[in-house]
Amino acid sequence: MYHIVFQEASLLPRERLLTEGPDKLSNQELLSILLRTGNKNKTVYEIAQELLGSLKSLKELASMSFQELQEVPGIKHMATSIILVHNHPSGIIHPSKNDDGVTQQMIEACNCLGIVFLDHLIVSTDDYYSYREETDLLV
Repeated sequence: MYHIVFQEASLLPRERLLTEGPDKLSNQELLSILLRTGNKNKTVYEIAQELLGSLKSLKELASMSFQELQEVPGIKHMATSIILVHNHPSGIIHPSKNDDGVTQQMIEACNCLGIVFLDHLIVSTDDYYSYREETDLLV
């Protein structure tokens, strides 16, 4: 008979994100979660590491267009869905008018590109806000 022992250290990045929070994950792990999957030649971790290694800073990643991301080896034709996540360091998770506007723009952009916009999450240290759970925008 087999005996399986659960070890916290063996949690995958998505599970660690839920149990420990984003501050405990490396940039590679966070990017791996956003990329979601690898391809037949590379794991999602390898693609994330290569992308991070090609950048001067994370700020550069935020300013990349969809077309620029598509040119990164391993990412081309990979994106089928997106979850937008950002934090509110103030701890107030209620979305601002700007958050609402960005959500609407993302919905429209994803519709044009044939990508499913799954959710827009606003996170704080202790809580989160999900547009999918709290509004009718992402039905």
